[in-house]
Amino acid sequence: MPDWKTKSLYGSQGTHAGRMKFLFVTIAGADIGYGHVSRCLSLANCARRQEIESSFLVYGDVGVLQRIESEGYSCTVQPCADLAMQAAKTAEWDTSTFDAIVVDFAHPVVFRNIAGVSILLHHLRKQTKTLMVIDALGEQALVPMMPDIPADVVVAPYVGATAEENGTAWKKFSGPEYAVLSPAYAGLPQRMVREYADRLLVSCGGSDPKNLTLLVLEGIEQISKQLSVRVIVGPLFHRGLIDTLVDSAAGSHHSIELIHAPDGLVDHMLWCDLAVAASGLIKYELAASSTPAVLMSIDHSHDVVNRPFAGMGTVRDLGAEFDAQSVAGVISELLGDRGSRSAMAEAGRRLVDGQGANRLISELVRTFCVAK
Repeated sequence: MPDWKTKSLYGSQGTHAGRMKFLFVTIAGADIGYGHVSRCLSLANCARRQEIESSFLVYGDVGVLQRIESEGYSCTVQPCADLAMQAAKTAEWDTSTFDAIVVDFAHPVVFRNIAGVSILLHHLRKQTKTLMVIDALGEQALVPMMPDIPADVVVAPYVGATAEENGTAWKKFSGPEYAVLSPAYAGLPQRMVREYADRLLVSCGGSDPKNLTLLVLEGIEQISKQLSVRVIVGPLFHRGLIDTLVDSAAGSHHSIELIHAPDGLVDHMLWCDLAVAASGLIKYELAASSTPAVLMSIDHSHDVVNRPFAGMGTVRDLGAEFDAQSVAGVISELLGDRGSRSAMAEAGRRLVDGQGANRLISELVRTFCVAK
């Protein structure tokens, strides 16, 4: 059992009277990725600009602690296996001093004990002025499994999410205008779509459980045109995959650079002519940065959820059925088609403006925290 590190939810400096305080409850790990944590950090950074203090409670890999603390937040980490059994432990914490608790853990891992998760959410709701739950779509959504979810507001920040509340006690914010991204994605200049395109970005998530990064590199070896390629190596890539990627890059006829766990992707997106990515929250970052992209889904459920987004014209969607040859084919086609890449860039710019985090924090403060 790892030596799980636990700190005061307020860190060493204590509280400051008169300032709002938020708690973010989320998940991270090799089989989950860092997407939920990244989204919560973006919200916390936005809240900090409004002089709101934030703390984190994370269920998952203790390795996430350094990332959160490096951005200046106190953090408590518990094993992910404890997620559905924390009501008793949480009761020992003085969470009532938080003006809002933001929960972002909609993932199949929480469905292993949905009754226990419900108990946890009900406890958190009693201990704070406002409970906001960030939900998912499709099979990973919490609300269909917990229609009486004890929230003040439910957020579904995705293309394809509906705004109907169906007589529920909570308010719902939905749609890509609430997509939570780093402030780096707001106010970006219009992309210059190059005629001669040879810059490729490959990013397949924080852990890449299906080894899609390697599949893409195998595919581009079939492309004779010399490419400059940046490959994002996520913080949770296993050692064997990293070693194989190093060997693959060294033996390639392309110029391939491995980028290990960067703080952000926006600079790499602005650099490239085309990105290849695993379908996830990254597709909203690609849209906000007007980056033409090819998306791959790791399984059927991700494919189904991704289809409404793919229909917006910002990406070429390969679904869940593809191989190295088909990936290479669409990359080669799009690099040679400036018109298609220009249309994708413009569609992304229209769809996501990068202001979703500001909207959510402003709504949370104005509608709930101040009003109560």
